[in-house]
Amino acid sequence: MKKIIYCILSLLLFISSCKKNGENTSRNGRKKIASVKTDKVNTFIYDDERRLVRVNYGATDYRKIAYSPTGFTIQLFDAGNNPVAETLGAFNMVDGKVVSGQEAYDNNRELSHTYQYDAQGRLTQHTTLRLEKITHKKLETKKYYYSYEGNNPSRIIELSFNGENVRRDSAVTQYTYYEDKKFYTWADIGFDYFGTVPAAIDESPLRNFPAYNVLSTLPFNNAPKSSTSKRYRWDNAQQKWNYQSGSSGTVPEDLYQNDADGYLVKYSSADIVWQ
Repeated sequence: MKKIIYCILSLLLFISSCKKNGENTSRNGRKKIASVKTDKVNTFIYDDERRLVRVNYGATDYRKIAYSPTGFTIQLFDAGNNPVAETLGAFNMVDGKVVSGQEAYDNNRELSHTYQYDAQGRLTQHTTLRLEKITHKKLETKKYYYSYEGNNPSRIIELSFNGENVRRDSAVTQYTYYEDKKFYTWADIGFDYFGTVPAAIDESPLRNFPAYNVLSTLPFNNAPKSSTSKRYRWDNAQQKWNYQSGSSGTVPEDLYQNDADGYLVKYSSADIVWQ
């Protein structure tokens, strides 16, 4: 009798464990994006640890990610397997999150990045320095501050400074979402190194970002519904921000299609296949 009870308890614990594991990995590990079809078929390749290691952009070029114990590098290659100039990025990680990085910008400039997170592991600040490549003279600084509501970023503030740290421009962008529609996340492409909540990260690794070139948007937990942005210009003489312009837009809900399990299978004209 004791043996039977023990077996039943073990079975119940096993079922409970499977359910919890399923809940935790349904978005983070169980499935990844395999391909995105736009004007060409773009395929995502993963290693044995389900980390993204390569994105093939049709039959032309591809982007490769190489990992080390302290971070990763990411670079674009042409169809002849030659690295494309000014596309190399190198990022450092601590406790599974990117904390800093260097990225080529053009022949004469490079980007230097730092990232900060809160106690919940969410990205709260991202700073980008644009530097002269040889002298490392600072040409520009951009700072991004992230606020959250629920499982998505609700507001992103951008501050721009010139090379002498004088305030120049700012922007405040607020987002709303279709709460019943899933979008795609960093984890969905095996690239979840920028905090526990996916947020639109400007500058980096924007030009080198694996999926941006394919979907033309960065990840969120839920499908973006609308955004409202206001831009300001700093008046150094009067020491105040002056309103410059504003914009807003709404994404039609029918632009997103999800399957029965909630996975995004179509976004605008892109068809998405999961594995």
